[in-house]
Amino acid sequence: IYERAVPRLASLFRRHSVPATFFAIGADVARPAVAEALRGLRDAGHEIASHSHAHAYDLTRRGRAFVRDDVARSLE
Repeated sequence: IYERAVPRLASLFRRHSVPATFFAIGADVARPAVAEALRGLRDAGHEIASHSHAHAYDLTRRGRAFVRDDVARSLE
């Protein structure tokens, strides 16, 4: 996603002068290439928002404490 799709989307949005919101998974940001890509998007005027930390597919089955902690961790 970060190597192919994000640069293509960023190029499309730049051509049309459209700011976008990109949702990032917190655990992915630990990878330097991902962090760099997100900084580039932010610097280009796009919003970076949280899509949780772990992106647990069973999130609806988890308790409030898990969800709260996961979202808080993603913002760190």
